[in-house]
Amino acid sequence: AGIVRQLGDGAVAREVLFDGTIRSQRSIVGGVVAFLNGAVEGAVVRGSLGNAAPNRVGGIAAVVVTSAARITDVVVDADLTGSERVGGIVGQVEGASRLVLARAVVVVDVTTAVRDAEAVCGFGPQNVTATTTFFATDGTLTLVAATGPQTSTVSGTVGQTTAQLQDAD
Repeated sequence: AGIVRQLGDGAVAREVLFDGTIRSQRSIVGGVVAFLNGAVEGAVVRGSLGNAAPNRVGGIAAVVVTSAARITDVVVDADLTGSERVGGIVGQVEGASRLVLARAVVVVDVTTAVRDAEAVCGFGPQNVTATTTFFATDGTLTLVAATGPQTSTVSGTVGQTTAQLQDAD
């Protein structure tokens, strides 16, 4: 579920605004797109995505399925909920897929009942190259399973609280 089910190779979604709620009993929920093969340039996502059932929930995209995906100039301010693989920008980067992320601001409350929850990428963060990306997770990160929170290896990411971001003049 998402505004668009799939962006194919070379397709670009530009200047997207989503302010609302997406609830699904099925897996794969993205604020802009479910399956990203192309690019998202300039998007704002606000509201609430997912529920207790879905896995692969992302503020912009649920799943990245290509080696040439790009997400640039985005803001995600949302409550994200899923069973696993929940990320502020993308829920999962599949296998050998790659994502280039630039100029993103992520302010999310992430709730998951199992594992793999991160401010940027829920599963596969080693496949994300990020520049000028800020995230604040002042809300709740709930991991019921004993696996604990995942340590993100996303390069170039700077984590700051909302207060730190607001204080930056």
